[in-house]
Amino acid sequence: MSNDMRMIKFETLIKDLEEKLRHRLFKKTNSFFRFNKKNLALALIYDISEMNDFAKVIYENTGYLFAQEWTEKYSALGEENNRVKMNAGKEFVRIARNDTDQRYAHKFLFWALMVLAVDDKNKEEYLSLICDYARMLNVSDSEVMELVNIVKLVFQDNSAKKVSNANVRSTFDELLKKYEPAVFHR
Repeated sequence: MSNDMRMIKFETLIKDLEEKLRHRLFKKTNSFFRFNKKNLALALIYDISEMNDFAKVIYENTGYLFAQEWTEKYSALGEENNRVKMNAGKEFVRIARNDTDQRYAHKFLFWALMVLAVDDKNKEEYLSLICDYARMLNVSDSEVMELVNIVKLVFQDNSAKKVSNANVRSTFDELLKKYEPAVFHR
């Protein structure tokens, strides 16, 4: 399979995943939230300019539904200095913590882990930042492991297990309906 065909196939996969996740998040949206085409929140962890082509597909196609004020204020995130990035991170954590069922935190961490799965440049540094954000967002270690497991399901890894955490299942319900049977009913 050519690289172009791999990229098209991967982009289709990412858009399909985003559609399933967006459907779940839009159920509780209001004017306080705004949807962006690009996933600006990933710039809190990753240096967008250093991403490989697969990681950039995720960044460019997994728009993030988040607080409109934050989205407008940090629309150039990734092009800013570290101080702006730190302020954006603090504000992101403050807003995301107000989401009682943690759907925004789970989605953010899921996409960050998806990038990690396709781009191994500075993997240890980025994994450390993902874990730091998980702690700041009050996402437990077991929930993070469930998110890792969902990434494995998406890539149809044989070591994937069924997702058991009710909170994580609720966020990824539509996605799990498609990917769990594909792995467990072979």
